[in-house]
Amino acid sequence: NLFTMESGSFMRFSGFFREPGVTQIFYIYFCTASIIFLQHWKKLAVSSMIMGLIASFSTTALVTFPAMLIGISILKTKNVFFRTVYIFFVPIVGFILYLTPFIGLKDKMDSHTHSIETRLQGYQYLLQSLDETFGLGEGIFSPGPVVNSSINFILSLRENGIFGIALFALFFIIPLIILPRGGKFVYFLLTSPFLITVSFAQPIFYSVMTIFIFVNSYMLSKRYADGEKL
Repeated sequence: NLFTMESGSFMRFSGFFREPGVTQIFYIYFCTASIIFLQHWKKLAVSSMIMGLIASFSTTALVTFPAMLIGISILKTKNVFFRTVYIFFVPIVGFILYLTPFIGLKDKMDSHTHSIETRLQGYQYLLQSLDETFGLGEGIFSPGPVVNSSINFILSLRENGIFGIALFALFFIIPLIILPRGGKFVYFLLTSPFLITVSFAQPIFYSVMTIFIFVNSYMLSKRYADGEKL
């Protein structure tokens, strides 16, 4: 996968996945899990994940990774004042990352105009489709009028309808309900990079990795609530 700018192009690290936008989910997932759970080899694991994340040059990671770091800081900080300060950092960090050269959202909007326009067309057709099908959807894998018309979770409403999306949401909601109180925020932290990415960027919610993310996050969060470490 190539990262292209005016001065030339270079390779983006995709790992075992088809593109860096998917890869960054797992770098952030395992980085977050390593910080929270690992007792041994933590520095090696975290630094390896961060290097891979940087090499992916993922725009989505500019949002999810700082958000995870702030979330971990809130998790590990008992002082209410510092928790409030961390929360106020979110919009500040977001604005800075918006202006990041080449891979920031501002530059991405200029360099990926066609991709953005395609998504906007998809949202327009989504509203039209929901109105025509009364929110029931057109059916899984039904062809859309534009390319990538179901490229993310929100746009998949066109195919799955409200009931299909609700069933998928249960994968996230049920563990959040049944987990002990101490594990709920950890579960939310672990699954957030995946949820943010599939909601706006990647059509991977049908894949096996969805089951892995939610089941493994539930198991780890329960261990955290029980006071166990890895």
